[in-house]
Amino acid sequence: MGLDILIYNNDGMCSNKSEIGENQHYGLFNLANLDKGRFRTIFRMQDYYKTNV
Repeated sequence: MGLDILIYNNDGMCSNKSEIGENQHYGLFNLANLDKGRFRTIFRMQDYYKTNV
């Protein structure tokens, strides 16, 4: 199960929908060497992929 990203226009209508899988999330954020202290929310989103949540 991936993380869904919805983009809404100014009228409140969904204009685009994408999905980020766990491997893509890892590649985007962990391999980018981001500071975990400054980007806590991004790294906390990894909990979303746990199977027991």
